[in-house]
Amino acid sequence: MKTIHFKDFIDYSKRIGKMIIAGNEGTGKTLLLTCIAVYKMLNFRSYIYKSYDEIDKLNLLGYNFSKNFDHLCFCNYDVNCYGTEMPTERNYKFNPFKCGLNNENYETIPFPPYSLLCMTESKNYLNSYMYNLFQISFIMWLRTLRQAKIDMVVDCQCFSDIVTMFRNITNRFIYLHKECEEVLNLKGERVGHKLFVYEFNHHADAELFESKHEKRNCKEYELIIDLDLYNCYDNEFCKYLHLKGRELQDYVIEHFPEIKSIDDVERFADEIGAVAPDGFFKNSKSSISSKTVDESDEDDGYF
Repeated sequence: MKTIHFKDFIDYSKRIGKMIIAGNEGTGKTLLLTCIAVYKMLNFRSYIYKSYDEIDKLNLLGYNFSKNFDHLCFCNYDVNCYGTEMPTERNYKFNPFKCGLNNENYETIPFPPYSLLCMTESKNYLNSYMYNLFQISFIMWLRTLRQAKIDMVVDCQCFSDIVTMFRNITNRFIYLHKECEEVLNLKGERVGHKLFVYEFNHHADAELFESKHEKRNCKEYELIIDLDLYNCYDNEFCKYLHLKGRELQDYVIEHFPEIKSIDDVERFADEIGAVAPDGFFKNSKSSISSKTVDESDEDDGYF
């Protein structure tokens, strides 16, 4: 199988466009997304001055955009450049729920020209089953990213997790099909990573692979990243979602009761989860509804 190094995977002197990275857990999706973000920060000179020039033109029209940024990398998780020539550099944060054209119903924020947006857990924001719920301002924002000189890279488990409209305008589909491996030096120290890639450049080919495992117009290669990225991001950052609102709670450490009576049977059934509590299901009663949950309800995402 062909092997390429990351420097040949992306040419930062050109626009990245839109990329979707998919694969099972452990294949290196967020690791690759992090690498793309790190090298966007390291290659800040590629577009930073072009961005300043565009902002000067906008301000001549009467806008008041500042140029108080040192690079053009925005992520919805924390990334740093540890282990590089710019170890203290960090990405700028963005909230995907504040993306969109100007809208009176919710706050949206603009991004400087030539920005790169790196979005992990993108199903929470670009869920294919929620297209009909998206504001037109969000849909039009996605459709016009290229004209606004904004690039976007997202990761997810499956290409089909992402709304069709975004897939149709994506130019690179990266599927990681094996668990990523460490690259070690002669001392046994981790100095990089190896990812196993199937790449498609058209949404129809990516969707065919996902539905029938047929590799049409597919590039297969091993991608070598010559940087230990595990210090550049917290690969368990979603753990904080499990802590929100629990500052007054403690862990429940209990044994199941012994079964000595009918009442014990009832308590056992309640505690093991045979009966769902109020609020567990949408519009639920105290018992499990016999109504089948449709696909759109199953895939609403966490947020």
